[in-house]
Amino acid sequence: MKRINKTFCALIVGAGVAMTGLAAPGPAGAESVKLRTTHKAAGQSHAIGGITAGFHLNCAAGFSKAGQKKNANGWTDWYVCTTPVITCPTQLQDNGHKSSVHPKAIVQQTGGNPDGGTVKFRIQYQCDYSWVATPEG
Repeated sequence: MKRINKTFCALIVGAGVAMTGLAAPGPAGAESVKLRTTHKAAGQSHAIGGITAGFHLNCAAGFSKAGQKKNANGWTDWYVCTTPVITCPTQLQDNGHKSSVHPKAIVQQTGGNPDGGTVKFRIQYQCDYSWVATPEG
């Protein structure tokens, strides 16, 4: 009975791991997995035992990478993602002049912990118009 229970449990666990995609890679697949040890500041824990699958910078949908800076060790100091050119349309005033326009970028943090690694934020833009008066004279 004990042997049947062990076999049954092993079968259930093995099937569950295979169905969720958590099966361990074979010897050939293990070569392609690149693990590295992280450098942690005091009190931070980024992964179990300091091992992580690596850092992959990806720009959000609609953005493309415009630049990045890495230090000598390969650590990413920063990267920049950009949108296509955004145009604030011309607004024609009653006096025949075009309103002056001043674009503004608005960054709104929506979640995450900037001291703990992940930050979630939203970027909005505003086209701010102001009246252009007709010169006197």
